Amino acid sequence: MRASASCGADCFASRGNTTAPSPRALPESERDQVLAQTRTPRFADQIPTEVYATLLDEGVYLYRVRTMYRILAAHGEVAERRRQRRHPVYQKPELLAEAPNQVWSWDITKLMGPVKWSCFYLYVKPAPSMPPARQHLMLRS
Repeated sequence: MRASASCGADCFASRGNTTAPSPRALPESERDQVLAQTRTPRFADQIPTEVYATLLDEGVYLYRVRTMYRILAAHGEVAERRRQRRHPVYQKPELLAEAPNQVWSWDITKLMGPVKWSCFYLYVKPAPSMPPARQHLMLRS
């Protein structure tokens, strides 16, 4: 039987959740160097892969791409770096008929047929009291 299995939850509670940093972890000065490079206006809208490739072309090697991602994630900078257009929130139109012949609607629905790969089209047309020219426009649009 494993020692941890006999110990139970009390052993894990006494350990605490803090872990010592790895001796192989990057020093803070080198992390700041990576952040300084990726925050320059030249790289402000580029992903770490592009930053890495550009710096390699210039003969500068900071760290692996994954290391750059880890450093940026620790500072909350992994999201889309380009300025994004925000689409406005549109309210769906609400139609209210207060009298006859004010709101018109039509629809075409595909229904399954009796045999595989066959179907029926159900047309819901506007009311017959609508002028024929208007019906034609509604069905073609």
